Amino acid sequence: MPIFLNGSSVGRLVTEPGVHANIMNVGRRFFVIAANAPADRPREMAMRAPLRISDEAEDILSGAKLTTEGGILRDILQPLEVKVFKLEPAG
Repeated sequence: MPIFLNGSSVGRLVTEPGVHANIMNVGRRFFVIAANAPADRPREMAMRAPLRISDEAEDILSGAKLTTEGGILRDILQPLEVKVFKLEPAG
């Protein structure tokens, strides 16, 4: 995936036990790669972006759009699910 080859890690996050996320910077874009590692139940991912972001994020694996609120990206990950969100800077 070009994100890993061309990007640099901004930081790892754990938003809830079992949910792991890493923020990658590629040019002016940021990507959040999140995974719900346990197979027992869905878990919520909630994280504050490291910069001012637009009001919408895109899951690039599914094409789904997600509304951000106050710079917080929030979603539910199913057991063993991985999502990759593209964040655009505001303005």
